Amino acid sequence: MIFKKNILIFLVPLCLVLVTACTSKPQYGGGVFKTLDAGSSWQQKTNVCVLENENRILDRVDVNVLILDPQDHQTLYLGTKRNGLFVSTDRAESWGKLRSLPKGEIHAIAIHPQAKHIIFVSLDNQVFRSIDAGRTWEIVYLEALPKVYVKKISIDSFSPERIYLGLSDGRLIRSEDEAFSWATLNNFKDSIEGVLINAVSPERIYVATAQKGIFRSDNMGLDWISLSDSLSDYNGAKKVSKILFQSFDPEILVASSNYGLLSTNNQGQTWQDHKLLTDYGDLKIISFDVHQSNPQIIYYTVKGRNLVFQSLDGGMNWTPKSVPTKNQLSAIIIDPFNPYLLYLGSNSAEN
Repeated sequence: MIFKKNILIFLVPLCLVLVTACTSKPQYGGGVFKTLDAGSSWQQKTNVCVLENENRILDRVDVNVLILDPQDHQTLYLGTKRNGLFVSTDRAESWGKLRSLPKGEIHAIAIHPQAKHIIFVSLDNQVFRSIDAGRTWEIVYLEALPKVYVKKISIDSFSPERIYLGLSDGRLIRSEDEAFSWATLNNFKDSIEGVLINAVSPERIYVATAQKGIFRSDNMGLDWISLSDSLSDYNGAKKVSKILFQSFDPEILVASSNYGLLSTNNQGQTWQDHKLLTDYGDLKIISFDVHQSNPQIIYYTVKGRNLVFQSLDGGMNWTPKSVPTKNQLSAIIIDPFNPYLLYLGSNSAEN
């Protein structure tokens, strides 16, 4: 089975394999930004390895997805709105394009938790899998309904052959056999914005939706509990944009919504709000991240501002950090081992 393979290749940086030269020019606009001092200063990372006689830069791409490889934090994957998939193996200092994917909008990227050469990418209504670090791809899911996209991909870290897809029409789909077959678990009738699997108790799953709040299953998707009642005290909290587990504790869930940031440590029975620098409901949170080793460190971005808001005390106090771009800050990542190292993706499109 492909998930049992232990392929010890791909030690050479991917951009050296895929391309023949790298260009680096001062650029303005968006793309990817990096800071080594917790946001006091930023560097725009547009250095792209390209084929001969090709000029490609990253400053004008719209970043939909930016993720770290969970097994190698020097490696980042970047999914764009219309420019394909890029990878960096040197902490965003240079990028190479993975060229064998067809054109389309990338909505989600997932890396196998035990085998970094296995990658899943959702591109519009399709899901592609690569078992050779992005050199070649095969379709493992094709959605037949028109204008329905695969928004999220989640892999069960306890049983990686179990893969979940969250669709824009509200369906949650699961494969139990390494993406060879699929079955619908539930239809939430609202776009799925997040799917989280408890790493200690994989039978517990959370699904976040764009308008109807968060749902929880305690029996691996057979039955679902709506957490809407517990969110109703917070205006706009049912319009969820992102969910994640705080640090390595899979019982503490953090959610961003039109209300702001909320967290729960009792499976969503009650919630605690984080006191934000921006007013509740005033600005939509686009992205946020919590440092894995120190959950007191939180960053978030909001719609229409070129600012990153930083808290070093679990959200009690916030400091705005300016980013040198007019684009929307669409993604944020804190390095798990270095809380001073952050990555930002930006998007010129209206949100």
